[in-house]
Amino acid sequence: MATSSNSYKIILQLIADILSFQPNETELRLLLHATKTDWEDVVKIASKHLVLTTVYCRLKQKKLLDLLPEDLRIYLKELTTINRNRNLTLLNEIKEISSLLKAHEINHVFLKGCALLAGDYFKDFGERMIGDIDILVEADHLEQAFNLLTLHGYTKSITFNYEVKNYRHLPRQVSEDKFGAVELHKHILDDRHSYLTDTDSVLSNKTIVNNVAIPSVDNLIWITILAHQLNDLGNYYNTLHYKYVYDCLVLNLEANKELLKKLSQEKYASNFLSLMNVHFPEIEISINTFRLKVRRTLFILKLDHRKFRVFSHKLKYVNHSISDRLSLMIYNKSYRNHILSNKHL
Repeated sequence: MATSSNSYKIILQLIADILSFQPNETELRLLLHATKTDWEDVVKIASKHLVLTTVYCRLKQKKLLDLLPEDLRIYLKELTTINRNRNLTLLNEIKEISSLLKAHEINHVFLKGCALLAGDYFKDFGERMIGDIDILVEADHLEQAFNLLTLHGYTKSITFNYEVKNYRHLPRQVSEDKFGAVELHKHILDDRHSYLTDTDSVLSNKTIVNNVAIPSVDNLIWITILAHQLNDLGNYYNTLHYKYVYDCLVLNLEANKELLKKLSQEKYASNFLSLMNVHFPEIEISINTFRLKVRRTLFILKLDHRKFRVFSHKLKYVNHSISDRLSLMIYNKSYRNHILSNKHL
């Protein structure tokens, strides 16, 4: 795969084809044989999207590992083994916390990667890179759950340098003896978007897999998309992150036609689906408005032109940073005090 002005877009498409669950093994093998692949760029871009171990596992499942350079194959195998062992440890910690919360009748569900891991959605435990253990807890049980985890070794709390009101989760709880830090959520989304997810509905429609409570498939997909679009600013930057995309693929979004139709009618979800369709045509969107066409065109332009991609991201980043800090200065007394006492910042 020769280097060109469009190499970024080409490599993203290659990674998409590797992650896809469509029967494309023959086409992929022919493509990789016929072109010179820049595996260094594949590693860089896949790492940025937190799907490097996913790429390795999917190539293995598609029986295409022989196409990797030997040194890269060895490296990715070792990296995936480390991630697999870490995830197995995390899974044990998830089960311990689950038993603890259930024993005290605390209504909860595990979220994000932890939910997918506990729900046996991955063919290989090394596929997904997982950070914190995210748990949605019924509001009335939140303080009890926090104190309970503190008593069971999660004694260190990581907080902001200033008071943050109505944040979606409590301070991160860390145990010296555990791999995963725990975040207890009262909301799934930031405060101004929290109305888009109904906590009570997510909790009442939960399913139990391996004695662990997780959201229903539809709710998992909805949460995944909104977490990317709003919490991680995917909608603001008009970008796509393959970690979230792969979660949707694992949850078999492309076959869920009824849900796809509903998501196509929702502002943030339709944006996500429209961009996802660029590299994953199996993800169909039933509504294609002028707004979506414009956003999709700008997305493709950024893929094709590096300077435009970098410039637009920097412009958006600066705008968001300034507006966010101004808002904090105006409305958050604790933040003002923090800034005034740390003038060197």
